[in-house]
Amino acid sequence: MHQFRLLLVLLCFLPLYLFSQETATVYGRVTDASDEQPVEFVSVFIKDVGKGVATDESGNFALVVPAGQRLT
Repeated sequence: MHQFRLLLVLLCFLPLYLFSQETATVYGRVTDASDEQPVEFVSVFIKDVGKGVATDESGNFALVVPAGQRLT
């Protein structure tokens, strides 16, 4: 019975482990086209997924997306 409970607990956590592997992080920097200075606190979105983040004071961002997702 103890082994069954252990197996059940492991099987419950297996999907969490598997799904955690299905993401990728996109890093980037937003700059002004005219003077190439960083643009701070603007939104960066993935159009079809509906996920987004804001840039920091240096124009940098990190966006976690589903692995294999086409970005537009």
